[in-house]
Amino acid sequence: MGNIYFISNGNNVKIGYTDSDDIDRRLKTLQTGSTGPLALEGAITNTNRRDERELHHLFAEERVRGEWFRLSNRLKYFIELIGREVFVSKVHNKFIPSDLNKTLELIEKMLITRALKDYDNVQAKAAEMLGISRHLLHYKMKKYGL
Repeated sequence: MGNIYFISNGNNVKIGYTDSDDIDRRLKTLQTGSTGPLALEGAITNTNRRDERELHHLFAEERVRGEWFRLSNRLKYFIELIGREVFVSKVHNKFIPSDLNKTLELIEKMLITRALKDYDNVQAKAAEMLGISRHLLHYKMKKYGL
C-alpha cells in the first residue's frame, strides 16, 4: 500500500503514486527537477497503483503529458473535496482520506450536486460541465438518490 499525491505547479497537477509514507520527500525530489515552485495540494493514503490509474483514466481529458494534468474546474473540485470527508490524518495541513472507493463515491456525489446547483438543476448543462452524458448523469442521480 502507498499514497496517491496531487502536486501542482500552478497550472497543472501531477497525480502520482509513491510507496513511501514520506510525501514531503517526494515533493522535494520533484522540486529539484522543476523550474518553478511546486505545492502539495492533497493526498490519498492506503491505496495502490491501480487506484492511481483509475484517477488517470477519470481525468484523461485533462492530461497534459505523463502524470501531469491541466488544473480544470473538475480536477480542482476533486482535490477540494478529498479534503472534506473520510479522513484520518493530515499532511501539510491537508486532510488525507483513508478509503479511495468510498471517497470516490462521495466525491462523485458532491460533484454532481455542485454541478446541478451551479446550473440551476439543468441536467444537460450539469452533465456537460462534468464531461458525461445526460443519460449517465440521470443514472448517477438515481444511484445516489439526488
